[in-house]
Amino acid sequence: MLGDDFNAFWHVSVKPKSQAKVTIPEHVVASLTNASLHFENDEIKNGRVVIYAKTNNGPEFALVPFTVGKFESTSLDLKLTEGDVLYLRNSGHVQVDICGCITGGFSVTVE
Repeated sequence: MLGDDFNAFWHVSVKPKSQAKVTIPEHVVASLTNASLHFENDEIKNGRVVIYAKTNNGPEFALVPFTVGKFESTSLDLKLTEGDVLYLRNSGHVQVDICGCITGGFSVTVE
């Protein structure tokens, strides 16, 4: 187990119309600090991209409602602790990158 003063960066890409599963391992605390749209090309000029989140067996909720061309990145403040499972679902046509930091370990598990 690492001390609380050790921090590491983590990242998950949530592909369009798909879901990612993030599992927080033992002794780890993870935070989500930023989310942004990730454009592969300039073809998409407008539209809505919503990231929905669900932790463990809780209800799904809208975490970030992006609007292409207007609202494309934001800061977050969501904390997860050991054993938590976070599901992130992308309803739009643009990939979303979400990042944060972890303490007490080197990584989280992303599926």
